[in-house]
Amino acid sequence: MSQPENNLEWYIHTGNLPIRKSMLNLPEYQTFLNMTKEAAGYYKAMAVHAVLFVQYKMSYEKVIEKSSELSKACRTLWESVMIGGEDIESAIATAVSSID
Repeated sequence: MSQPENNLEWYIHTGNLPIRKSMLNLPEYQTFLNMTKEAAGYYKAMAVHAVLFVQYKMSYEKVIEKSSELSKACRTLWESVMIGGEDIESAIATAVSSID
């Protein structure tokens, strides 16, 4: 199942991005990518083109060591304010002190 050819039909019919770069070079996938406006899958192919065009410009947030701790503090803050009725200023102070 990890061979590009095995998933070719799925990627073409759904417009999902291939998980392997080797998939982009298959003749059938190239045909999909080069569809004309009249073809049924044209907009799916154009969406794939858009992502391929910006793939090296995309960024993501790297996980930091304290991200789990920070997430828990934020969740607790909102729960204490929204559900518990705590004052926002004291909830923020509590959240900040819990992650220091």
